[in-house]
Amino acid sequence: MKTKPQTMTLVEKTNTEHTIIETTLYDLIEVISAELKADEQDLIVPIVSDLLNSAKSNLVMV
Repeated sequence: MKTKPQTMTLVEKTNTEHTIIETTLYDLIEVISAELKADEQDLIVPIVSDLLNSAKSNLVMV
């Protein structure tokens, strides 16, 4: 089932050269899943893991 993420927020920061997106982990997984073919679903965990381990993303747990 492909659905649109519910809680993505685009946050504009004036002192940065990057666009910052705030979302939930669930919505991130949902978006990645929607972009992959049915036989590529096993790539979701490596993609999310790579994003979280890179300097391009931060995980904030509340």
